[in-house]
Amino acid sequence: MRNVRNLCNQWATKTYEEGLADLHLTDKKLEKQSRDLFERLGILCLPMDGYSCEKLPKTEESRTGIKKTYSEIFHDEYSKDFFSPASYLVQLIIECNNYPSDDSKIIGALARGLRTLTSLLREPDFAYQLEITLLPNDSNVCTSLNSKQDSSDHTDVLLNYQNISYRIWLYQFSSRGLPHDIERLTGKRGELPKGIHIICPLHTEVAIKYDKLSKRVANLKEKLTDYQQKLNECSERAVKKKEALEEQIQKYHSRINDALPVLNKEYEHSVAELDIVNGWYFYSNAYIQRVAKYLNTLSPMNYSDVVDLLSAPERFVGSLQSFNKGE
Repeated sequence: MRNVRNLCNQWATKTYEEGLADLHLTDKKLEKQSRDLFERLGILCLPMDGYSCEKLPKTEESRTGIKKTYSEIFHDEYSKDFFSPASYLVQLIIECNNYPSDDSKIIGALARGLRTLTSLLREPDFAYQLEITLLPNDSNVCTSLNSKQDSSDHTDVLLNYQNISYRIWLYQFSSRGLPHDIERLTGKRGELPKGIHIICPLHTEVAIKYDKLSKRVANLKEKLTDYQQKLNECSERAVKKKEALEEQIQKYHSRINDALPVLNKEYEHSVAELDIVNGWYFYSNAYIQRVAKYLNTLSPMNYSDVVDLLSAPERFVGSLQSFNKGE
């Protein structure tokens, strides 16, 4: 199992253009097409980090009729000796070319593919981190993941720990995705395989708040450094200019000091859920530790009780009912 976070650190040192060059494609037509599409998508000169998957242009996010899922393309590429966001996107372009479509639809497929990559990378990272954490308790612990297991068995990571198999669900929790999650759990999107299932919802909203504030503080510090440099270079005679620079320096010091306590508080919330590695959101070490502890004290609910619990709102809203809210 690869250390995904080490890969992320390597990718962040290169742009998508450099990542494309690293593939040494013999098909020059494909290379030119990929370069043009990367440029139109606005990522060609961006580092291959998680932030490159944000603010992509709004396009027709269709898969252009391709037969393979993003998960299949990801797992195929991930199994190769060389893998990067650029190689993943090139493979997606190759799949799109098998079902001729216009460039706008291919760009849409690439945009959707990049957004999906952020969650797909969490699966091997989670598996790797969990294996390491559980290894002291079981030298034979192992995890497996593949696209078939993901799509048909509702299992993102299959864990074998102390001779027991666990089917682990990894998903980003949100109010918008809640109906979809409930349908999957209750079997409305395909019957669940037998065995012990563990759901691991990830609350990314706390990390998003921290990440935004962290960038804001970094920007304030950068501007502060710039003003301090200008002050150092300022002539002793330029009294008014020096006063203006000192005023700006004081202002930015104040803003940073005001923001730091809030940043530290948001960090504590974030690290309980996620680790941010070059813009990629992964399950944090604290979360993995909770899962490991949970496994060692597991007492799973009966699946029939889970279905009954999750179906209760639908039964209530779907039948004649009354209630009194009161004052």
